[in-house]
Amino acid sequence: MTQRLEWLESYSVGVARFDEAHNRLVDILNAFSAACTDNHPMPKQMDLLLELVRYAHFHFRDEEDLMRKTGYPELEAHRATHDQLFERILRFTHDYFFERVEQAELLQFLMDWLLGHILAEDMRYKEHFARAGVT
Repeated sequence: MTQRLEWLESYSVGVARFDEAHNRLVDILNAFSAACTDNHPMPKQMDLLLELVRYAHFHFRDEEDLMRKTGYPELEAHRATHDQLFERILRFTHDYFFERVEQAELLQFLMDWLLGHILAEDMRYKEHFARAGVT
């Protein structure tokens, strides 16, 4: 059975382009989960993982750029969190490719990472961007 994340409005951070990016990350993650469940070949799974990594990197930099432009006071802490998450994503992806981590463990990590980061870290900037007039 495929593990899926469903986007809920309660995940919205109040910035349309970030919500769209988070939705895109959910879509990629769900596609990877389906590829695992349907036993797609490893190259297809790795393509999806690499797409997730690339898109996460793009999104993290986009968030940080807007934080810098609007004077977000927790920018450096948020950037450090992004850097740590990105390292963990790369490590898990590498370990999966070399069969050092199971599919279920990787999927659980990715789902926990995505929802955990949005709900714990990204929600912190919601009020800041609202005050700055960013929607």
